[in-house]
This record gives sequence, structure tokens and C-alpha cells, in this order.
Amino acid sequence: KDQNIKKINEPVFISYFPILGSEKQKETDKMIKKSYDVDNYIYCCKCITDALKNKDIFEDDCNKYVKSIFVNESNIERKLKSTGMIVILEKFTGNNYPDLKKQEKIKDLFLKDLLKEEQNDK
Repeated sequence: KDQNIKKINEPVFISYFPILGSEKQKETDKMIKKSYDVDNYIYCCKCITDALKNKDIFEDDCNKYVKSIFVNESNIERKLKSTGMIVILEKFTGNNYPDLKKQEKIKDLFLKDLLKEEQNDK
């Protein structure tokens, strides 16, 4: 979706939630995408972080602006057809740490919305 996103001028935590869909990788594949180990997503997360920086979402991806990056395990259920990554940016305010339970709830709400969109597109 195209949205007007304002530049973030404060330090952030970035959390990545890999989403594996039910579609096959290629038409010739007989299996749906496999669930990979968490560390297999690290390079993808770096590319997304660099893209956020290049799109001027935040000034830079150095320690001054990105305090930590969390890469979470992929979803087990395959309700969603497409595959992707949910990215949550949370402001760093002093000694706080990301509330991963809260972020999991946000991810679940976002997934629910994506499922509704997929069903409406049918």
C-alpha cells in the first residue's frame, strides 16, 4: 500500500516477522515454501533496513538511529496465500526495550487484515 510515511528522526528498534504463505515457490514445485531457520532471514532483514534508509524513513541505519533489530520466527500456519515480511518500527526512549508481546499482537492484527483483503480479492 502507498502511504504517506513521515521520516523518523529518533532512534528505533526494528522487528521483523517473516510470513510464509501457502503459494508454491514456482509452478513446477510440488511443495509450498518451507519454514526456514530464523538466521536464514538475516540478510533479507538487512536489505529491508537498507531500503528503509534509502527511502528516507530514517536518517541512517547506524547505531545512533537503529538501536536493535529483532528477527522473529516465521509463522507456522499457512492461512495467508502470499509470502512477505512484517516490519515494525518502535521508538527508542531511553531505557525501554521493545514489547515483543505487543508487537506480536500488532502482527496478528495486520495478518488478519491481509487475510480479509485476500478474501475480498477473490
